[in-house]
Amino acid sequence: SMKEGVRQLLKMDIIKQATQAGFEYTGDWWKWKPPGGMMQAVMKAKGAEVVEDEDIIVFRRPVL
Repeated sequence: SMKEGVRQLLKMDIIKQATQAGFEYTGDWWKWKPPGGMMQAVMKAKGAEVVEDEDIIVFRRPVL
């Protein structure tokens, strides 16, 4: 997400919350650039900064 023109990185918070919930971080972390949506195109046309990629962070649930 963007806040005041600066990208907000949530990755470390997500890893912390998921491990507290009992998931194990596998170390797999990818960037994915999905096709842009209509809102993204409108915001870019207005000159706004937009996030063009997504982070994919992989966790697994331990076997009990």
